[in-house]
Amino acid sequence: MPITDYLRILLRRWWLVLLPVVVITVFTVVTAFPQVLPRNRYQVVVRFGIGLPPEQSGAGYNYDRQYVWTASEYTNQALADALVTGKFAEAIAKRTTALGTPVPATQYQGGVTRDYRGSILTVSVIGNTAEEAVAMGQAVTDELTENSSAYFQQLSKSQVSPVRALDNPNPILLPPPPRSSLDLPVRVLLGFLVGAALAFVSHFIDPLLRDRRDVQRMDIPVVGEIPA
Repeated sequence: MPITDYLRILLRRWWLVLLPVVVITVFTVVTAFPQVLPRNRYQVVVRFGIGLPPEQSGAGYNYDRQYVWTASEYTNQALADALVTGKFAEAIAKRTTALGTPVPATQYQGGVTRDYRGSILTVSVIGNTAEEAVAMGQAVTDELTENSSAYFQQLSKSQVSPVRALDNPNPILLPPPPRSSLDLPVRVLLGFLVGAALAFVSHFIDPLLRDRRDVQRMDIPVVGEIPA
């Protein structure tokens, strides 16, 4: 069958093609569109230096740097694991409330990522507004630098905080996720394909002969044609 015949079938049953498109579009706008609308999100990335002071031994200090650096790397890994715990998230919620931009613990846990390499800990938080992202970044900074011993007893006797912030919590505007711009077009495309399938099925089960081509496809000679 020539391509023109396929196009003619779609044009003849255009309402079947458009019906699923309209239904899916309306359903998306009513139910799902608020969730797929592009929205601004902000990210704050703060890096921390993790370092334990040499342990005091007798009248002097033990300056065996190998053990100090190894212990600092273990501390870095341990703090990275503590960042995603419920206790740390609750502390962040309290601190952001005190800063005037409350962020629920669940929101913090859903948007925080961390990475540790050697003695550098990198923490990334995402907020719906720049203020939320900055508040979470500042809360993480304060909690790590002021209260790291609350998560590990090994740090409780340290008179100096093992954590030092290396960055300020500056917000970065993130681009919208691909789903925000692709979700509705993909749904419309699927609706069109469903409508086209319905049109072709309707054509092939239709028992009526509507024009010369329908008759000729049955190998019946056409003597004449009466205009509609």
